[in-house]
Amino acid sequence: MTVFRPIQIFALVPFLFFACGGGGGGGAINIAAEDETTLAELSQGELDSVCDQIASEMERLTSRYDEEFCTVMSVAMTLFGGPEACEQMMDTCSNGFSQPPDDEECFNTAELASCDVTVLEFETCLNDSLDATEEMLKAVGRDNPDCDDGIEALTAYEQYSVPCTEELEQRCEALDMD
Repeated sequence: MTVFRPIQIFALVPFLFFACGGGGGGGAINIAAEDETTLAELSQGELDSVCDQIASEMERLTSRYDEEFCTVMSVAMTLFGGPEACEQMMDTCSNGFSQPPDDEECFNTAELASCDVTVLEFETCLNDSLDATEEMLKAVGRDNPDCDDGIEALTAYEQYSVPCTEELEQRCEALDMD
């Protein structure tokens, strides 16, 4: 049985705004390292490349699903302030809401020094998360939920979360997939 955890919808929000090598390939994120390489073995440049790829893919998704992003963020606000907070966020989004740039490194070699997650596992999970995010946004576009049914909508969209993020975070505490 799936237990609804409100924070899970926010695990997707960073993805709503976040050179083929030896990696698994086939998805938007391709890490230029062998599949068996651990994240601890990657250079900061390789990690920065992953961050750039995530940012590029998120830019593609946000430009394609702008209204759906706004709807997800607005509906999620019902968790904190009910339908009124949702309506306020909808108004903010319709007036040109944008995610502020994040100047922090998204992954850091020093913090990942003891991480045993492999490139293949990480790359696959990132691509699965991006795919799930896009599928969720398509569903939001079809369903067009409103602020009065925010909690129900969030529960319905939980099916688009991917379990690999929690698993990888448990194995590597410094890895923040949210």
